Amino acid sequence: MDEVLLERGSQRRRRRGRRGGGDSFLHEAVPVPSLSPLSLSLLLPLRIWNEGRRFWRLSLPVGETPDHPLANPFGPTSPSLEPVKLDPILVIAGGNELLKDRVEDYARRLKELGKEIEYYEFEGKQHGFFTNEPYSDVSDEVLQLFKNFMSEL
Repeated sequence: MDEVLLERGSQRRRRRGRRGGGDSFLHEAVPVPSLSPLSLSLLLPLRIWNEGRRFWRLSLPVGETPDHPLANPFGPTSPSLEPVKLDPILVIAGGNELLKDRVEDYARRLKELGKEIEYYEFEGKQHGFFTNEPYSDVSDEVLQLFKNFMSEL
């Protein structure tokens, strides 16, 4: 039996196994690239994108795409919102949200249609930041925005 040193990140362990024979590939050390923080940060949006696709598939009528009017009010088949009377809208986005550009575009386009809208962006924050950190200063700031917005209605 041969000893094979396997390394993964900072963990090292030894594995004993037979070399030679039909199952030797099961006991060989295969170099696997370690995942750096950069490569992990590149994989996270892919995971979120896949989860987003699943969310849309479960939320929309069968066979529809994220451009359906329920998901995209400015999509190619969506009716114009210009004649629609909308109550004031508060939009809050994290500066690092995956779909921040889409949220910002939504707010901008509604404002261009003359809708009463307030848009706030919190630099460096992810989606759901104020619920993920409920006792933080930034969550207090968001709650104050909610209070101010609601009191002006």
